[in-house]
Amino acid sequence: MGGGDIIKRMLHSKALADKWIKLGYKIVALSYTGCFGETPLTFHLEKEL
Repeated sequence: MGGGDIIKRMLHSKALADKWIKLGYKIVALSYTGCFGETPLTFHLEKEL
């Protein structure tokens, strides 16, 4: 892997997302379920190497 490569993660738990954020990942998107998008389902994280 060279500079500019990106590692992506998809997590279904806020607690796990918080742990990956501490390792340098950033939330780039959220996928929602429910009629009005009130319940987060998936956290999309990325980290640039």
